[in-house]
Amino acid sequence: MCYCVLMFLDCLDSIFFSLFRKFFLTMKNCRISLLFKIATALSIIVGQIFCATEVFHGTTILNWPYIDRKPNGQFEGFCIDLLNQIASLTGIAYTLSVVPDGKYGGWVSPNGSIDGMIGQIYRKEADFAIGDLTVLSNRARFVDFTIPFLEFGMAALIRREILDRFGPEIQSFKELSEQTAIKYGVKRSGANLPLFHDSPVVAKMYSFMDTHPSVFVDGERDGLHRVKTERYAFIAESTFIEYVVERDCDLVAIDDRRKNFQFSYAIAVAKGSPLKDRFSKAIHLLKSNGSIAELRNKYWIYSQRNCPGDPNFRPSANITLPHIEFRDQSSRSNSEYNRYLNQYRSPPHDSVSDEDVELIKPRPDRRPISRRPMNRRNSASRNRQYYNFILFTAFVHSLSNCLYCLL
Repeated sequence: MCYCVLMFLDCLDSIFFSLFRKFFLTMKNCRISLLFKIATALSIIVGQIFCATEVFHGTTILNWPYIDRKPNGQFEGFCIDLLNQIASLTGIAYTLSVVPDGKYGGWVSPNGSIDGMIGQIYRKEADFAIGDLTVLSNRARFVDFTIPFLEFGMAALIRREILDRFGPEIQSFKELSEQTAIKYGVKRSGANLPLFHDSPVVAKMYSFMDTHPSVFVDGERDGLHRVKTERYAFIAESTFIEYVVERDCDLVAIDDRRKNFQFSYAIAVAKGSPLKDRFSKAIHLLKSNGSIAELRNKYWIYSQRNCPGDPNFRPSANITLPHIEFRDQSSRSNSEYNRYLNQYRSPPHDSVSDEDVELIKPRPDRRPISRRPMNRRNSASRNRQYYNFILFTAFVHSLSNCLYCLL
């Protein structure tokens, strides 16, 4: 009976938060937005009261911007911020360590053991695995996955100068595979692109890579180095390539947006673990209220981006980053700066013709737009409905969290 009530409340919770997302993302009433945040915080506190004693051990792999170590040994990154928010919503405590063999896992070795983080979960050496861990069918044989917290595709990273000189027509993997001037390769242990061997394009690309084994790289840093120093395109997850392109003006992405090249990251847990439902519910809430989108912007969108051709381009800029080497753009010639700036410079007033002036003049036959005065009584009534809806949603969420922990 209790489990039936829990399932009913869980369905109500998901429905109400999905409906509220439409209001929350477009709402301009500060009081209502503040009330929703307070109600969500109260539901988190209620969950922590009942579940604060639970401690789970997690395993991870270092790969910035998902997870990395600070000089003092503490973890940082997108997945750490996400995990902290999940822990707050579910009321759990956690410990985290790096996988000893440095692999994501999911493959069975000749001696029958499973490697990487997936193997640790399967052998009960860890309760969950978090990082840039792709959801794959071979991994799902040994572990369960939560709902995805991040979706991505495949893309190729290349220097702008090389693309403009040798392949300006290249816009997809198909066009990249049909030329020979630019070499391309993937990570030697990459798990994503090999899944599409049945695709004619991928089969052709792997035929080239198999006959040229030197194009394989050991990791993202090795691939980035070859892109900067050779006539080479590095194929990897679009999230990594987007992060690099956002910070280096000399690099561009060839993004293949076909639907069959789409993947997702999720948290792995043991088969039948209750953490799957609890983590999935927290991820669903963080997606609904925009928290995951905010985290993505925090780690991927670079506020100091300053590239020629951008609307807010500033010719003098020296930008340094701790994780990615950035080439100083001030070494470019002034003529190149002026060429890009002229694209966004407004035309002089003398160039405005009489016809343009006639188009700008107000038409005398056009009646001004009349606006009806706002009905304050209806507005107050609508706000009260929002308040009641938010409080009821927070109550359902709190009650559902409590039952999850107690049962």
